[in-house]
Amino acid sequence: MSTLRALVVEDDPSLAKLIARLLSRVSIACVAVDGVTAAEGALAEGEFDVLIVDASLDDGDGVELIQALRARGVLTPAVLVSGSAMPSPDPLTRFLAKPFTKDSLPALVLSLVDPS
Repeated sequence: MSTLRALVVEDDPSLAKLIARLLSRVSIACVAVDGVTAAEGALAEGEFDVLIVDASLDDGDGVELIQALRARGVLTPAVLVSGSAMPSPDPLTRFLAKPFTKDSLPALVLSLVDPS
């Protein structure tokens, strides 16, 4: 079985490292980028099983990034992370409020990549 891959779009380096560490515990490899522009580049270079996207990024809006991806036909499941409650932009995206517990993020990601 191949390792699952997550793209983490987070402009806070310490939170990006935490997310990567939490997901590594459930055998998900992470590529972390710090904004919309870098996310677009990473997505052009490879495929991911799940996206973890901060709602508010230094160079753009995480919700708009997800909406743009969906408009282009990218159906990768996503977790939208925010300190403020907000609705998920589409059925393939789940919202996770900050601060989250060490178990809630991995559980949510696993439910998206293996819904069985």
